[in-house]
Amino acid sequence: MARGLRERIAWMRGLLPKTVRGSHADDVVLGAFACMVGAIVIARVLGDKDSDHVLASAKRFLDRALDEIE
Repeated sequence: MARGLRERIAWMRGLLPKTVRGSHADDVVLGAFACMVGAIVIARVLGDKDSDHVLASAKRFLDRALDEIE
């Protein structure tokens, strides 16, 4: 599982603009990944219509946060 996570994180790092490097790139990727995983966990715990709300909120948050790095 750890290897799979590391591979996914490396893939995500490759999606960043070339200007985002080093520890800042790690902060962006790990923060976004943690937000996505956390949103899935919370959505599954709450279930039903609350699940859709949690996932949509996390998506909007990440869209805004990631727009700032470009």
